[in-house]
Amino acid sequence: MATRALIHQVTKYLKWPLEKLFRDLRGLHSLTLTDLGSGSLVSDSITKIIRPGWARNPNGKWLVVINTPIYIKRQCFLHFRTDDTSCAYVAPRFHSSCQQRYNVQSLLVMDPSNHYKGPFLSHFLFSSSCVCLVPDLKLIVQAQCQAVSYFKGL
Repeated sequence: MATRALIHQVTKYLKWPLEKLFRDLRGLHSLTLTDLGSGSLVSDSITKIIRPGWARNPNGKWLVVINTPIYIKRQCFLHFRTDDTSCAYVAPRFHSSCQQRYNVQSLLVMDPSNHYKGPFLSHFLFSSSCVCLVPDLKLIVQAQCQAVSYFKGL
């Protein structure tokens, strides 16, 4: 059965359970993108709000996301532009790298290989932030202390 037809049947015949599941989902979180104002980020990243059609859960299984004009589900997706690049605003003599971080989100889905199971909530990992990793933080603290003592001597 085609995915679109399957979702149409589910949303048509399971209207009340779907509405309850979506009410529960809406209570979990709301998506908004905030303006950065002045300044810039340590890691150069791209932020998008997407409407997923398919998603792979942490077990590696692909599931169909119920995402129709009536039942809309949006996810915030943040991905940094280049892997393992050094972070901005960290001195070049220190090794640093941008690392992707993920959070768990619930989506209303169906298993296309077992559509008799009906819609259910499943958890998925979505990239949520980029962090700057500095393996040896002691070196940075020592360098800052040396710089402070140097400037005090001037």
